[in-house]
Amino acid sequence: MKRFLILLLLLPAVLVTAQDRLTGVYHPYPSPTAEPAKAPSGYKPFYLSHIGRHGCRHLSFRKDVYNSLEALRKADREGILTPAGKLLLQKSEEVAACSDNLWGELTPRGEQEHREIGARMVKRFPQVFRDSVRAVASIYRRCIISMAASTGEIRSLSPKAKVSYYVGKRYQSTINQLPPAIPGRPTASELKKAYIKQHISEQDFLSRLFTDPEKARGMMKNFHSFMESVYLTWAIREAVSLQPFELSEVLGEYNTAEAAGAVNLAYYHNMVIPASDSLMSNILERASLAIDSGRPSADLRYGHDSGILKFLTAAGFEGFTSGLPPEEGARFDFSEKMPMCSNFQMVLYKSRRGPVLVRFLFNERDLLLKDFPGGPFYKWEDVKAKWTAE
Repeated sequence: MKRFLILLLLLPAVLVTAQDRLTGVYHPYPSPTAEPAKAPSGYKPFYLSHIGRHGCRHLSFRKDVYNSLEALRKADREGILTPAGKLLLQKSEEVAACSDNLWGELTPRGEQEHREIGARMVKRFPQVFRDSVRAVASIYRRCIISMAASTGEIRSLSPKAKVSYYVGKRYQSTINQLPPAIPGRPTASELKKAYIKQHISEQDFLSRLFTDPEKARGMMKNFHSFMESVYLTWAIREAVSLQPFELSEVLGEYNTAEAAGAVNLAYYHNMVIPASDSLMSNILERASLAIDSGRPSADLRYGHDSGILKFLTAAGFEGFTSGLPPEEGARFDFSEKMPMCSNFQMVLYKSRRGPVLVRFLFNERDLLLKDFPGGPFYKWEDVKAKWTAE
């Protein structure tokens, strides 16, 4: 009986966690629960190369909320909202009030995420932050403030760090790589619409929110944009420090999962593709300079999810695979693979006699190269040869 009661108490937490993962790229940064592996005896870190996504932010555009909110408001005035629709309207109003005129901007939570990561980098690799630190950010304010928060914490904990800052369009091709144009390749929007048409019943989805679905259709731009807006308005709540709620209680578990799948598929189509030559070249070039100088140094980059994912896919890391069919791309776990404040850290180590070693961390956990022996500590020359040849 006692065991049954324990399981019963745990059940709600399991359900929340399962639905929480559907928030995808809007999922807040998960605090690391384990320390990375220790370096081999005699090896000390001397260089860190970092790529970080901005921290928690508001939704990018006003339409992300208002494509559903305006329809819900009209339906409420007409008296055709179901109880679930009324709940969704209330929750959507909260997001609008929180985010209006802050679209795309960093939240206080996002700033704190970067402070904490900066502090942990200094704690784990204090030798690296005793001299030159080069910080580069995307031109978007959320990235610049993320950089300021992280480096501010680094400077407070390591006063010897000499931080130089770089922001401008000159650096965008490295920091924020857009998906390449491939002739004949469908757009993310086309894939998303096709997925919604195949997997989601408009009638079922709308009947959960409106007592008159046909009348409600006339109150919205189209079903696709309405559905996506409903999903985004729910998914962003925790990132902007609003109380989460169970979207499955509004839409049902199936509709919730498939709405997340449609948005995920669009992100996967645009981001998990091996196209990051400029970032790869920059990482190799800066690492070579650090090895040649022999002095402790760090390169910190603050950008966007797309650039990090393209690099991780192109570099051949475990868990990052391009070319998945739509059904699998829709289930790609962005809540784990690219939450807010995601970060990649490449750390070089040296000893008195041995070769330079390199290890990789993703979201502060050891990351391995696919089909490549030696991890989590690899010989730098072997990795460099692999990346140069690809």
